Amino acid sequence: MRRDFKSDRVAGRIELFTCIPKNVTQPLLDSVYTAVLMSATLRPFEMVKSTLGISREVEEIIYGTTFPQERRLTLAVSIPPLFAKNRDSSETLESLKETLLAAALASAGNVIIYFQSYAEALRYTKLLEPELSIPIFLDEVGVSAQEIREEFFKIGELGGKAVLITYLWGTLSEGVDFRDGRGRTVIVVGVGYPALNDRIKAVESAYDTVFGCGDGWEFAVQVPTIRKVRQAMGRVVRSPEDFGVRILLDSRYQGSQMRKLGKFSVFDYFPPEEKREFIDVAPRDVGSLVEEFFAHITPNNPEKRSRNLRLQVGWSSGALQKNFESRLFPHSVFKFVFLKTPSFSFFRLLSLLYNLILSWYYSLLHYLLSALPCKFLLLNIYALDSLPLNSFRLRNSISMKLVILCWYP
Repeated sequence: MRRDFKSDRVAGRIELFTCIPKNVTQPLLDSVYTAVLMSATLRPFEMVKSTLGISREVEEIIYGTTFPQERRLTLAVSIPPLFAKNRDSSETLESLKETLLAAALASAGNVIIYFQSYAEALRYTKLLEPELSIPIFLDEVGVSAQEIREEFFKIGELGGKAVLITYLWGTLSEGVDFRDGRGRTVIVVGVGYPALNDRIKAVESAYDTVFGCGDGWEFAVQVPTIRKVRQAMGRVVRSPEDFGVRILLDSRYQGSQMRKLGKFSVFDYFPPEEKREFIDVAPRDVGSLVEEFFAHITPNNPEKRSRNLRLQVGWSSGALQKNFESRLFPHSVFKFVFLKTPSFSFFRLLSLLYNLILSWYYSLLHYLLSALPCKFLLLNIYALDSLPLNSFRLRNSISMKLVILCWYP
């Protein structure tokens, strides 16, 4: 509604919108003998049954992905929650820009970046363009999305790299196949809630009325938003042979921040098998982890054929990382010791202290043994490129110790 103050006329628009889907779907589903509903993002089932008005007996079947987990990397980055009040701060803008640049430069191919809105996508396009020497495509109003998509695909399929900047509620977040070279890295900036316009508020109010006060936000906003995020994450890694990186830039995605953020955390809205793959990292670590992943996974990578063994050293906080090269000798013996630690923060703290003490101990022991003919390297490591180990998979729950004994002639 708006008022024209010159003519004192009131103008408005009436929109007819079905807020409660079950008013349409329940009679339809009741009229058929059997119905099969399929989707990769159908969960949570209880919400789907409520909104569609399914009251009869239902067989719920969940199939996990059969794609190898070691061929994808999922990072949840500790960018402060991108609430409206701090989205415009210079510190937030700079931190996000640097993280996006690091991820884009480290990616082995095309990068897709999803923002909450077109306005945010446009803002960061202007920030990134002066810093990147690769093509940047903006999914903007008035420009054919199909033409942008085809040109972006062509660059990736020819082995090049480009950046596609779009928004979560646009046409490129679902139903688009960024397979293989078409997309190697997907980044979701923020949680991506829709604009709380009159339509969304009306839907939320209708759900509150029908299903109970408080369910409106869950049914109309929260769950659909996480569904959009999951659909965006699924744009890369489209087959068992495909590989890629998914990056979530907001601490609300981090499991380690659930207690601190309380009701603002969205970690628990993801299915258990997906949450297990989330790796909580700091912004400064994104570039090195993405680069390390692609160095490990990229076919015919000359580094993998090298006899040099690259070790990424640190302890479980990920705060300290140091790369160096150590040449293996023919008579090397490997011993792996795995220490499983529960996901509770108290045990993670104990694990951190344990690793810290052991690191000091190993350093002292290495110094004392340095004069002996038999050289020892005792390290607390994360990544081991030259061996068939999925270190990223182990990073969240397992602390790995490697003892290398090298005999000199």
